[in-house]
Amino acid sequence: RDLYRRVFATPDGQAVLADMMMTAGFLSVTPPVDAQTMAYREGARWVIAEILQTMDVERAGLARAVMMDDVSEALNERPERQPDAG
Repeated sequence: RDLYRRVFATPDGQAVLADMMMTAGFLSVTPPVDAQTMAYREGARWVIAEILQTMDVERAGLARAVMMDDVSEALNERPERQPDAG
């Protein structure tokens, strides 16, 4: 997790992640297309979702940050973890 955060916390990493999100249409709805194209787009979104999940980035905060052109804000916020019950 920390490695992902270190990589994507840099200005270059943030630019790459923002470009990946835009290219994959991560924050948009896929218009009706053929099944193969839809599967390809969903695969691209899945990769980004995995990166964000690994870094514990919340999608709502990320969407807000992207709209405000400040991806660094969302990447540097860590949600509070709940202690394990047990």
